[in-house]
Amino acid sequence: MPIPTSVNDLSTTAESNSPTGSDSPSQIDNYIRSHASIIRQVSDAKADLTDIIDYSASSGSSLVGFLQSGTGAVATTVQAKLRESVSVKDFGAVGDGVVDDTAAINAAFSYIRTKTTNGVGITQGASIKITFGGAGDIFKVLGSINATGLKGLNVIIDGGGSTILGACAGLPVFDMRNTRWFSINNLSIWGDITNTPTYGVVTGRTLLAASSAGDGSFNDCAIHGYFTKACLYNFTSETVQYRHCRLYNSYVGTGANCLVMDGINNYNVPSAFETQSNPVDTAVSFNENNFYGCDFRRIGSTGTDACIRYIGHAARHGYIESYAANDAGDIVEYYKPVTPGLIDLGLDIHAEVDNGTSGVRNFLLIDTVTASGTVSMFGLKIRDHAPQCRNAFIDTTGGVNAVVLDGAEIDLGDPVNTIPLFGTTSAASKLLVSGVIKWPSSKTLSLANNYFNGSIYTKDSTTITHTLGAYQIIRRPSAAGQRYVEFKGRARFLGASETASPTNFLELRGSDSGSVRVVGGSDTTTNVAVKVHGQGTGASSLADSSGVDRVIADSVGLAFFATTPIAQPTTASASATFVAGAGTAVNDASTFDGYTLKQVVKALRSYGLLQ
Repeated sequence: MPIPTSVNDLSTTAESNSPTGSDSPSQIDNYIRSHASIIRQVSDAKADLTDIIDYSASSGSSLVGFLQSGTGAVATTVQAKLRESVSVKDFGAVGDGVVDDTAAINAAFSYIRTKTTNGVGITQGASIKITFGGAGDIFKVLGSINATGLKGLNVIIDGGGSTILGACAGLPVFDMRNTRWFSINNLSIWGDITNTPTYGVVTGRTLLAASSAGDGSFNDCAIHGYFTKACLYNFTSETVQYRHCRLYNSYVGTGANCLVMDGINNYNVPSAFETQSNPVDTAVSFNENNFYGCDFRRIGSTGTDACIRYIGHAARHGYIESYAANDAGDIVEYYKPVTPGLIDLGLDIHAEVDNGTSGVRNFLLIDTVTASGTVSMFGLKIRDHAPQCRNAFIDTTGGVNAVVLDGAEIDLGDPVNTIPLFGTTSAASKLLVSGVIKWPSSKTLSLANNYFNGSIYTKDSTTITHTLGAYQIIRRPSAAGQRYVEFKGRARFLGASETASPTNFLELRGSDSGSVRVVGGSDTTTNVAVKVHGQGTGASSLADSSGVDRVIADSVGLAFFATTPIAQPTTASASATFVAGAGTAVNDASTFDGYTLKQVVKALRSYGLLQ
């Protein structure tokens, strides 16, 4: 029986070196005793081969090294490198659109929640990234995804082009309450038509005093499909940016929106993971939410649903170069206003009809709900190049006494339909507006039945209908005319300390309260001409400090001291009655430049200069 001289000979001499049936027991025993060391080496080699096979086990990646290219790179293991981010597939998610991946996805978020809340020496938690997969992956969920309470310095949720199929009837798909410092990228959420969820994403606060949420961003995200309430609901998450996101809600029914921005916890949305401790209908700070190039579409609207619904109050929210379409409802609804109202809301949104039939009702509907009081909005900005509204651009509903829009800037380009700018016609709920209107359209601008004080920039030929308030019209100049500024309503030019409302259509006052009204140029101006004239049968008058007319001019002529104006007297005018006195030097037949004394006296009395 040939004996191998080393372990290296095993691979080529294994068969020839093995004992055979013809060998005696003593020969086999001598083989074992004489070559025990070689047999031990063979055993160790087999153990090494076993370790190589174990690289496919869960610990295998820890045995393989990794070194990044480049000077200064530090060696690590493949396992450590792969654990720099977490995938939901690491926890069993399949992504085939059939298997329920809810538990696997929630296990992944549970893991990163422990990482973000246990940052060593970092009070805000460590940064971490979680991925869903790639384009074509569809993760079906029959329950809500628990993305609550994530508060790392930077929590990155990367969809990679994958889709979450929300078939969680009566529940939100993605619950992000009490989550802060996050970024969601390239992720799509689809609401199932049969097992319809309430919301695609829910984000916001859970505790009035101790909780905060926001400081995040949604980038290239799509929330489409069917949602009984909204694609996205936000209860006072602040400092959130939305870039190139699409919110399409195709739910057929009432009370569904694309976006709900709730500043008072009016909806009080329940959560399976967080306790909502904020009182209902109570204002909470709700600032800085901005949408850049976003797309909102309410498909299947019954006529009462808006694309975007604001509730209570908010401040410094903006929509920049965005788009919205609605089958029949409104673009933006402001519901149940509370103090301090909507402040500095910018709506740079192009409003269109989605199905080409009914059309968008109003650009902005203010639903006051309450039976009395005044609703205030400051700094409202609306901009669209060609809105397709069919009722009005701004309208109100509810029983409020008045809606005040202070410092509004309204730029509506060339609207598709000829409709009122302000739709309110009820005297109990008029819009009180101050600001600027830009109307570069030949269509009639109707401001009827509402008060507007401010400036209007428009074409030279545009018709403007307005009955209340006061404003200036700055028209585009033309060769034929319109090279002036028109003033409508009452105007008052005041000095210091003047606060009272004007009692006439034009008042000009000096610096002291109750002073004589003045008209004139500056101290260095010379040759100043002032001309005042009425219109039609209207008169121009100069009054004393009590408002009593002293000089009156109208289409007939002139009068003094509140008498009736007459035409300029001539020699044919009626004479005064003569009473002879002593002397004969002058009598009733004497004339001066053709006028008798009786004519002079009559004229003076007619002008009111003699009683």
